Amino acid sequence: MKQFGGRDENMECKLIGGLLDIVGIVVEEQRRPRKYNETHLLYHAEMNLIEAIHENPQANARILSEILDITQGAVTQVTGKLFKKKLIEQYTMPGNKKEKYYRLTTEGERIRRGHQEYHKEANQKLCQYFCSLSDADAKVIFDFLEKIKECMPVSEFACRSDAGCRSSVERKKE
Repeated sequence: MKQFGGRDENMECKLIGGLLDIVGIVVEEQRRPRKYNETHLLYHAEMNLIEAIHENPQANARILSEILDITQGAVTQVTGKLFKKKLIEQYTMPGNKKEKYYRLTTEGERIRRGHQEYHKEANQKLCQYFCSLSDADAKVIFDFLEKIKECMPVSEFACRSDAGCRSSVERKKE
């Protein structure tokens, strides 16, 4: 394989491919329902709503839709599922029987805590790795992630070695 400045000429393709692999894994993880206790299989949207209800106890469907940036219809659909699973309950405020609000049931709160524990355990390995980095290495990774955000959105592509950074950008020397 040809080298450019001591690096594989397809390194850009490998980096972009690796990034797209990570994005794909995250998307797939969010699509897959998960058990946060022994009884309920929940989707990402359901957990987001459980967290939003917990964090905003006085929120109605309109407010929850704004918080989550989803339609009120989506809130109604997901709250219906959570209500059937007995994870939330509806209530009204005194003097306003029309407006419906939501709160977590005891089981809903247990699920929420299980979800928090899942994230704590899932992130532990990555956090340990980041803690092991020197400040300089951590800064390189942080700067890389910031640059990726600036380049969003990314999409899949057929990588060509002649379409890399060599055509218009000077590669940094080590």
